Amino acid sequence: MDTRASGVGAGERRLNGIQTSGREYRNLSEPQHEMEQVDDVAIAMRDGVTLLADVYRPTTDDRYPALLSFAAYPRQIQNLRLPLGMVEAGASDFFVPRGYVHVTSWLEGVPLDRSGFILTDTDLPETQPRDSFGLLGRQPLVFETSIPGLFAAGDVRHGSMKRIAAAVAEGSSAIRSVHQAIGK
Repeated sequence: MDTRASGVGAGERRLNGIQTSGREYRNLSEPQHEMEQVDDVAIAMRDGVTLLADVYRPTTDDRYPALLSFAAYPRQIQNLRLPLGMVEAGASDFFVPRGYVHVTSWLEGVPLDRSGFILTDTDLPETQPRDSFGLLGRQPLVFETSIPGLFAAGDVRHGSMKRIAAAVAEGSSAIRSVHQAIGK
């Protein structure tokens, strides 16, 4: 088994080695495209929320299938060129040279702390408009962001322990709030 770190150039990332438990992937397509990146593409959702996305695409103007990824961390880490390929939203520099558009997104419009972590429930500022919650006749539920029905748990949340076991526990606990929000 080859345990060297994969390359960091476009198309050089390997899917075998220490980042994938050594599994061999045969018959993969060869990289054929250069990659370009377009940052901060605004995508308006029908509920008024705007998502900002970064789009990684081949440099030619052809049509390509798209992969849409949401990560637990801000989308800006996508371009750090981590040598082991351990990027939350998938390896843009693997997929794009092989003919895919890779769109990564992070939610805009929710309050963050000074370090960029999402504020939830009791940590939401009092100045935060709560019209939506007022219309629902309730306060934000545990792990709920300023957007009713949108929950944050684990490493992205302000005040979390930033440990795997704690993130799993928070995610499990957030399910209770999700069920409460949808009336189950």
